[in-house]
Amino acid sequence: MPDHVLRATLSSIAAAAIPETTDLWPGISARLADRKRPARLGLERRRIGFAVAAALVLVVGFALIGPSLPGQSDTTRAADLARHDPAVAAALHGDISTVTVTSVVGPVATVVVQNAVGQTVTVTVDLLHQVVTKVYQGPQLSPALVAQALAVVRTDPRTSALLVRGATIGRTMPIVISVELVSPLPGASSEGSQTWAQVFLELDGGEWAATVDLPNAKVDQLIDPRGQQVPLP
Repeated sequence: MPDHVLRATLSSIAAAAIPETTDLWPGISARLADRKRPARLGLERRRIGFAVAAALVLVVGFALIGPSLPGQSDTTRAADLARHDPAVAAALHGDISTVTVTSVVGPVATVVVQNAVGQTVTVTVDLLHQVVTKVYQGPQLSPALVAQALAVVRTDPRTSALLVRGATIGRTMPIVISVELVSPLPGASSEGSQTWAQVFLELDGGEWAATVDLPNAKVDQLIDPRGQQVPLP
């Protein structure tokens, strides 16, 4: 059959089968939408999955990091650990009146906990692992040691200046300081302890804490009401 006759025949068949008024686009559009829907649904599911995973990562991350955030100062954390330690509660028969952090050296803090009748324990806190490593209940200060501590406070330029301004001396308590004992033998040493005193001075509604090195008769450090160390003038 000649080509021009074939083309004319096919055109007439197509025109007869599909009227000119027939709009085929709705059907084609629906088929295309059906083909795209699974991919779009899969994309939405993946987005939801990513969002849930991200939320879980944030929650787990906060749970792991939260306890060690530096929002709490070393002093506050050391005081809290000492206050809630079972051995401290047992030594003071559950009566905890005051908690004083006397020193923080690197990751180790020394805390003095006192009950209402004046009994004290000295607590060593490992800030790195957030645990109490030692609870020591030493002897109380004798009247002679109390008098020695007050004499030191009256001669130190920082604490004597507070007394001149009208500060009053409050409670005085013992603290136990760990020291390294040097042996006469070369390279040999051991750990010991010394009894120091903690003297509190009150002025204008604030409280200063003076740590008194009794063996050397000096104020080792003075902490102001804001928790800052007062340097020597």
